[in-house]
Amino acid sequence: MDTPNTLNAPPLWELNPREACRRWLRHHEHLAYAPHSIEQYAAMTGAAADWLQRERGRSLLQAHAGDVDALLSSLRGRGGKTASVATTKRYVAVLRLVLSHLHTLGLRSDDPSTSLTHPAARHDLRRQAPRFLSPDQVTRYIDWVLAQPRPHWGDVRDAALRLLYLATGITVQESRQLLIHDVLPDDVPEPQVRIRAVSSVLARSIPLPPWCCPVLREWQHAHAQLALEPALAFPARQRSPVLAHHGSRARPYPISTSEIYDTIRPAMLAAGFDDEQQGPQTLRNTYAVTALALDVPMEVLQRRMGLHTPWSLDVLKRELKRSRE
Repeated sequence: MDTPNTLNAPPLWELNPREACRRWLRHHEHLAYAPHSIEQYAAMTGAAADWLQRERGRSLLQAHAGDVDALLSSLRGRGGKTASVATTKRYVAVLRLVLSHLHTLGLRSDDPSTSLTHPAARHDLRRQAPRFLSPDQVTRYIDWVLAQPRPHWGDVRDAALRLLYLATGITVQESRQLLIHDVLPDDVPEPQVRIRAVSSVLARSIPLPPWCCPVLREWQHAHAQLALEPALAFPARQRSPVLAHHGSRARPYPISTSEIYDTIRPAMLAAGFDDEQQGPQTLRNTYAVTALALDVPMEVLQRRMGLHTPWSLDVLKRELKRSRE
């Protein structure tokens, strides 16, 4: 059983920083992180620790600000290209979180993340304010999606995915695991999406607004013609430089995260949201602030979004109030 001593023991952070981070975030005293976020942050912490040990001969407990700056400069994306600004900023955020924690515990004498000079680190040290679409942008987003021609199964899938994120606030992981028969299920009278999960918090049903249902039903019909097993709601599309878009075939595995972002970005640009946070998280935030603006009770919204605590909704509520001032 994990205790404060085992969670914060120096040997664990020295020998297995990935596991140390994972255990710490699972027992975070203030925030309830989603399982996929915990795994992502732990993986990034482990990758950073490996680089520091290999290239600088120092652990997370010993690294200097210059070491961390060098690590950020070394990050690479696909094809060996320099990592995107968004990716680098995610590493900055994770490293600040971890190094501040180690300093607070007394496992470090300082917090080098406060002295970084890398361009990606030159922004407010406070948690970045959550982004969301304005009511006008929401209208433009929906109008643009509905106006796009849908001659091919992939076009219908993209439209359904774009609307579902905005209509339900589900996460990327949930959309990749969703089954088609859990979208507008036949065994309930009201339109909804059913999220299946072992956790009683994550397992839930989310009501669907009328404006997204016709496209979702159109996608159900197109999906049935694909005859895929398993019946994933959003299958991947085979991509090849020799195949035109309309010649691509559905593949029996979930749509990739990169394809999800490639699908969402054009709609957000068309809505006038020209920001690096063009993805499902911004649409999830938009779902939340839209519900808050309609006076949906916090406990109801927390349940619909599968949140362990109301903390993130409190942050969004404050940001919504600030945006109106």
